[in-house]
Amino acid sequence: MLDEAPYPGNRYLHSKLMDSLGVRLHSASPCYEGLSILCAGILDLRSYDLILIEDAQRFRDISRRITDSNLLTLVRIARLPRPPLIIMTGLPDAVAFFHAMFVEVGMNSQLKVLEATAFGEVYTEFVACVCKSRRWDEAFNTSLQVDQIYQQSQGRVGLTVRILEWLHLQSVATSRAMENPVYQQLLDDDWDEEGWDEER
Repeated sequence: MLDEAPYPGNRYLHSKLMDSLGVRLHSASPCYEGLSILCAGILDLRSYDLILIEDAQRFRDISRRITDSNLLTLVRIARLPRPPLIIMTGLPDAVAFFHAMFVEVGMNSQLKVLEATAFGEVYTEFVACVCKSRRWDEAFNTSLQVDQIYQQSQGRVGLTVRILEWLHLQSVATSRAMENPVYQQLLDDDWDEEGWDEER
């Protein structure tokens, strides 16, 4: 699986693929041929059946140069002697973009749009499964208001995951800020001013 969340910042698909294969690179430089001999060799030797790429928009919503490099990487993978099945998930416009590009270069590609999930037990269980898979702390998981998450996502699976990740990042940032003495002093100063205003 490519691209665990949160995304670390490397938007070159080839570099991300090499990292996922266990080959550490010193820099996130592009592969101008789309797929290096080393990467192609590893894929061939290991005979992967599937490559799953989450959040396709992270490999598209960037400069045209990087997007073209990522597309070339995917095309070269698809043209290996024993190519793995490539599944891309993400926001509809990003997935549709890559699908159109694949069709344009003659690749066999299928586009499937998942229906939104209705609010209820299934949706609540999905949220719980996402939290469990990310191994987030129980305090954060129990603080989630699933009904509000549903209102924002309208039941769309991919958007739900992105909202959960964003909420978790906010929670971690707030927690770390609270441990910072400078931030705590600002809170104390703000409280003193508010208290002083009330007394007036």
